[in-house]
Amino acid sequence: MSLRFGGGATTGSVIDMVKAKMLKRAGSDGLRAIHRVMKIMDDDGSKTLTKQELKNGLADWGLPLNIMEVDAIFTFFDRDNSGLISFDEFLKGLRGPMSDKRKELVNMAFDVVDKTGDGQVTVEDLKGVYDCSGHPGIIDGSMTEDDVLSHFVSTWDQGDKDGIVTRDEFMDYYADVGASIDGDDYFELMIRNAWHIAGGEGASENSANKKVLCLFKDGTQRVVTVKNDLGLGNPNAEDYEEKVLKQLRKEKAGEGNG
Repeated sequence: MSLRFGGGATTGSVIDMVKAKMLKRAGSDGLRAIHRVMKIMDDDGSKTLTKQELKNGLADWGLPLNIMEVDAIFTFFDRDNSGLISFDEFLKGLRGPMSDKRKELVNMAFDVVDKTGDGQVTVEDLKGVYDCSGHPGIIDGSMTEDDVLSHFVSTWDQGDKDGIVTRDEFMDYYADVGASIDGDDYFELMIRNAWHIAGGEGASENSANKKVLCLFKDGTQRVVTVKNDLGLGNPNAEDYEEKVLKQLRKEKAGEGNG
């Protein structure tokens, strides 16, 4: 038998309503945005929430709940029964588990970035992978390449802010972002396009990688996707075409065509 609260809502439906409302408010920033909101809820700066802070915070978000509903929410999120909800408990409760398919995709993305293969991502790994030339700070001269890349790394570096991103930190970042993405197909498309990972089928198929019309020695021609086009640089650069051709040869794009 399930408990019912005001308006005929069950415990599960109240929790689902809170999750849906907060994730919708978070938008593309996912749970990272909710973490910022929790800091506002946290009146005493303890990085935990009391029942009253939770009640007031949800009301400020446009979710006024009765006391029985607040009790249900608090019990669900207070995983260690401490009488307080830590930020981590709250975020993990909202996030839920990540599917095996999504984990596989995030691991593929991490392998793209981790050029040295040591299980850690640093600024050095990003050089040649992330093109900073179009960044406003580079254009106006206020930032160097290392400045831009360090800022990029800090987005994922949620631990001790040591400038090193582990596979687990990278996974946590995308678990947070993905919490507001319902369909695995769109999540796959986001990952493939963000890190230029070729492949995917239907709605999940990569649409970001460079495509080139190639004329082969046997007289045939076809459109070929550059499987790894990260680090090729500015398409307007004089040597860009040469870099593309070199990469296609490396990927053996013309095998079977003479």
